Amino acid sequence: MAQNASLAAAVAQVQAGLSQRGAATPSSSTGAYSQARQNLPVELLEELHHDTCEKLRRASCTDDHWRGRTVKMVDGSSVQAAGTPENQAVWPQPSEQRKGCGFPVVYVSGLLNWSTGAWEQWIESDSHHHEAKKMLHLLPSVRKGDVVVADRAYASYTLMALHRARGADMISRVHQRRHVNWKAGKKLSCPDDRLFTWKRTKRRPASSPLTDEQWEALPRLLDVRIIRFRYHDRYGKKRSMLVVTTLLDAEAYPAEEIAMLYRQRWDIELRLRDLKTTLRMEVLRGKTPEMIRKELMIFAIAFNLLRYLQSRAANEAEVCPTRISFKGVLDVIGSIPQARHRLNSRSKLLDWVLDRIGERVVPLRPDRHEPRAKKRRPKPHQNLTKHRREYCEIPHKDHYRKSTTNALI
Repeated sequence: MAQNASLAAAVAQVQAGLSQRGAATPSSSTGAYSQARQNLPVELLEELHHDTCEKLRRASCTDDHWRGRTVKMVDGSSVQAAGTPENQAVWPQPSEQRKGCGFPVVYVSGLLNWSTGAWEQWIESDSHHHEAKKMLHLLPSVRKGDVVVADRAYASYTLMALHRARGADMISRVHQRRHVNWKAGKKLSCPDDRLFTWKRTKRRPASSPLTDEQWEALPRLLDVRIIRFRYHDRYGKKRSMLVVTTLLDAEAYPAEEIAMLYRQRWDIELRLRDLKTTLRMEVLRGKTPEMIRKELMIFAIAFNLLRYLQSRAANEAEVCPTRISFKGVLDVIGSIPQARHRLNSRSKLLDWVLDRIGERVVPLRPDRHEPRAKKRRPKPHQNLTKHRREYCEIPHKDHYRKSTTNALI
């Protein structure tokens, strides 16, 4: 979360905090801090994570629900880990990178409670496991009455049937490989809203993560509702999209609202950006898989705590929590040491923090296009294509590249 997340910086903060309280200043050695971090119990972190989710649930209001139901969104992303042999064994680097030159890549699938803003559960794996298969490990966090919104990678017969068995519903984009005969569907509320019946295959697909017994336990037929709506893509062109859902009641769940809810699925991409970019989770520093998993849990706890302050400040300011800038919350938290000297009580300090957070309201920006592009160019340094002990640097290559090219011409 801080600009400098090294062990030395953490020890320096501990020394400053103890000195401010008049206690003895500990040694600057990072060994004791590193050992204490390794001995941190995972059960304690899991308990803290559960408590933060419960705090967020209690702080949220009924207006955060969609038609009285809790909405959860699922998506996957990837982060880099330290290039140690232990991490490489569990999360290998991409195959297109030369051995010894890349870093382990940890693929993370997370379940975001859109109604409260909390990261409730996640599962990490390597690149050989598809996102939809990892959703099976997230199913225990889906409760009866929840509505799960996901992209087309999760639009499978298996996941929709499993969600229905738990008393939950799904909204997802129709997979590009599934052919939809629009005329074969039964018209519901409008010509762009139709009811279809999907059939389970007799044999379990080879790619299915279920066993033969689990596959046979799925219903043979599954009624789904497919909604077609138009939208403008990032280039301003009109497109047509098909969304499939198990919400079959056209009166209780209008097609327009389902389409609008799926369009808000982009919110999970923004929350991933808050984690990876704002909280600096793109590169994990743990040298073992155990420390990587603890680090991911710490990031989730920190994110949920910030979202808790964001939700409380939004309730007092009478605005939607998503209108509060997440980066603004982090900026206010960073200014607490300066404000603590003027505000001598915790209650006054908390009120000051919530007031300042409530001022960080961002304007409404529907269909905002945020390309993943960088304006600032990287330095023209040479690429490390071998191990450091074997690499031989080419002198002045960065400075004379242009002149060398012209000389060859």
